[in-house]
Amino acid sequence: ADGICVNSKFTQGEVLQAFPKLATHVNVNLTNSSNDDDHESNTAAGLRVLYPAIDLSNFIPPDDDQKTTAVLHERNAPIVSLNRFERKKNIEVLLHAYAILQRQRSKSNDNDNDNTDNKEHDIAASSFASLPPLIIAGGYDPRNTENVEYLLELKHLAQTLQIITQIHFRPSIS
Repeated sequence: ADGICVNSKFTQGEVLQAFPKLATHVNVNLTNSSNDDDHESNTAAGLRVLYPAIDLSNFIPPDDDQKTTAVLHERNAPIVSLNRFERKKNIEVLLHAYAILQRQRSKSNDNDNDNTDNKEHDIAASSFASLPPLIIAGGYDPRNTENVEYLLELKHLAQTLQIITQIHFRPSIS
């Protein structure tokens, strides 16, 4: 091949890690330069980053006010995380964040009876009155040891954080 393309600098690093001889056979700039203008230094017969093209003309500009209103009024709309079940995806951060929101919701509901004059409290109470369910879905291969272990670890963490009833694990969706 005259050249090899990958879709991100991360993937470029992964390819070079998996195929270290490739770095010696192609002219690759291994520095972590944040300046993409110097892409000529990793061209020639090199491992190039070719970012996927996006046609922005097909997108509608976001309406942040509409999103905020929808979030506050659409209490049943789930929060969805779509990833592979791999530890490097760090899905446990999402579970911890969700548990924090759940605790804040519980505190807001408990304080409803004690403090009805606090505007800040009223905003928090309305924001967390009905926390939507969390769906964690994505690539899962039952033959892959890491996938199996990580899903079990996530379920155990959700149980420990006392949010297991609000979490729906959906491995291998397609």
